Amino acid sequence: MASKLASMASKRSSMPSRLLSLPEELRHEVIYRTPVEALIQSATLCKRWTALLTNKKVIHTHLDRSAERFIRTVDTVNVVDPVTRICSSTSPVPREFQDPNNTDALLHCDGLMLCRLRGCHVKRFEPEDPRRPQIAIWNPVLRKVKWIMPSDCVSAYNNFGLGYKNRGDYLILRFPQIQYKSCQGVSVLGNMYWVVAPEKKKKRKSYILGFNFTVETFNDVCLCPPPPLSCGGDRYLSCYSKDRLSLLQEDTKSRKIEVWLSNNLADASVSFTEHFSVASPDHLVLKPREFTSYPVYCFVKPKSIVAWCEGDATQGQRVCTYCTLYEIGEDALGNPTETERNYDGQRWLPDFCGHVYVPSLVWL
Repeated sequence: MASKLASMASKRSSMPSRLLSLPEELRHEVIYRTPVEALIQSATLCKRWTALLTNKKVIHTHLDRSAERFIRTVDTVNVVDPVTRICSSTSPVPREFQDPNNTDALLHCDGLMLCRLRGCHVKRFEPEDPRRPQIAIWNPVLRKVKWIMPSDCVSAYNNFGLGYKNRGDYLILRFPQIQYKSCQGVSVLGNMYWVVAPEKKKKRKSYILGFNFTVETFNDVCLCPPPPLSCGGDRYLSCYSKDRLSLLQEDTKSRKIEVWLSNNLADASVSFTEHFSVASPDHLVLKPREFTSYPVYCFVKPKSIVAWCEGDATQGQRVCTYCTLYEIGEDALGNPTETERNYDGQRWLPDFCGHVYVPSLVWL
């Protein structure tokens, strides 16, 4: 057994040496086709290999060519492949985030998660107050956390954004809570986007609000498409093709689902075009109750998405919360896959079922 282990270790340690002997273009191609988790295991085997894996160009190209996954952090860190429906990795929650009732995972950008410790459930904290919300940037796959302490008085209900002027130099946006309903922010090409639904009395249509980190300004990007059947409904925002927005709408009454796509966000004028719709997908309810978490989704085929949704049910005297993957296509609804079931009725649950996430080698 000892000789076998020694042989395996020798082969593992010689792998970077063999790859480093390849031409640069081929060497990089091997890296881009290798999952982040495997690259991390070999990162410290030799200095040249470590230098290659910490090269910004290599990191960002690998990131751009990696497939999207879902990540959810409650008791453990669960990363789910939306195509295979398999939980591709499960790891302990960082020590700093051990209390799920006190932690928000807010946003994702380039494999980094923006997180917040909420402290006490009071509205405002003074700068010197240790209970004030603390902000962290976290790379789940590298298991690295970097704390960012606000320099002035903050609110536990501030809104946040995560992006960059130059890729690799990440910036955090913090601004007062907006006085109307909005959904989870999405980071696309270093800028932030939100769906904004003004209060009914203002009689303004819902629209996409953007924040450009290069010029540090907010801008109204475009109007949202009208809701299905004009009966009102829920909207959920995501990224498409790395440079566009997608918008998922579900009608409140009929449960008709529509998926819309924007044109390239770098274009002078941005608008949405309907991509596909499903008339009544077995009455699937993406958000069945007011207090269940908001769903998240990503594309797995040109006209097919996978949505990760939360629901609840009563089993005897116990109430359970469960998470389910649904494939929603132009033609039909795929078979659901349950990924998680919990019976802790006292546990705080996040605002969103999870996040669309791409594991990366971005260092903090």
